[in-house]
Amino acid sequence: MATGRKIGLRLVRGADSAPAKTGTITVNDGTRIYFQDTGGEGIPLVFLYGLGCSIQHWKYPIKALAHGSKSLKSYRCIWSDIRGHGKSSMPPKDRLITLDDVINDQMAVLNHLNVNAAVFLGQSMGGCLAMELAYRYPATASGLVLLGAPARDPSRLLPFQPVSKFLWDSMISLNQSAPFIVRSVYNKLIPAVKKNPLQLLFREMIRTKGFNNKLAKTADIEEYIEAIFKVHPNVFYQMASTLSGYDINRYESKILTPALVVVGAMDQIIPPSEGEYIHTQLRNSVFKVIPHGSHCPHFDDPVLVSGLIRQFFASHKI
Repeated sequence: MATGRKIGLRLVRGADSAPAKTGTITVNDGTRIYFQDTGGEGIPLVFLYGLGCSIQHWKYPIKALAHGSKSLKSYRCIWSDIRGHGKSSMPPKDRLITLDDVINDQMAVLNHLNVNAAVFLGQSMGGCLAMELAYRYPATASGLVLLGAPARDPSRLLPFQPVSKFLWDSMISLNQSAPFIVRSVYNKLIPAVKKNPLQLLFREMIRTKGFNNKLAKTADIEEYIEAIFKVHPNVFYQMASTLSGYDINRYESKILTPALVVVGAMDQIIPPSEGEYIHTQLRNSVFKVIPHGSHCPHFDDPVLVSGLIRQFFASHKI
């Protein structure tokens, strides 16, 4: 396992008490889970990204929180790739990916790093994962930070209803009954990304619906889109199936962990009303609206979002 090695986010560094680490662990079913840990003395922050994304999606908050100063506290930032995403391996052949798998993988990484308590930060689907971790392991969750997270099945909220909901459900069903067809269609479309009108339409939908086009950097938007295209189509729709069954109501208001719920007023993927609803269900939560924020407010205004997170940590002595 390497120590102090530069990585994509260029944040792997260490302190004497907790050296930086990057590597993989092999979980019970043989899947290899890739992780990175900046090290340091601060409380661990565990970053969870959205469906089909990558850890680069959290790069600005991680950079802001991992490095402190005389006036700003530094934190130990930890993240791992979801199975089938990034540098983590695919599960064994014919093994479906479930919510239980993803949660167990996260806990395996924390156990490997000897982390007993952490703040979970999740964006979009990552917010669902963060709440699920807090629900199942309340003693492990010191806090929650949720950005643009859905409270229930997000497919009912997608743009272009009811067509988008129909296509979402149809692809999930097809992926369950004939995954080879999904792979075949995907493999024919992806090589022609720059020429295929359907792919161009999809890219522009992500660009215009997922970000504030006037604020987010074009390079960041392109990076986000490319990450989605790199995820195996069967994995994407397996995770989509998990999300389709998600419902915060099953927690029965049992999550008491301090939580910061942040929404973008311009979010066209997960409406701000979802964040408001989460706020009503999490009894110990703070609700913040970013007027110029989209589904990705940490790209639209990273300084503001990182500042809100630090304020939340300070008010709860995290």
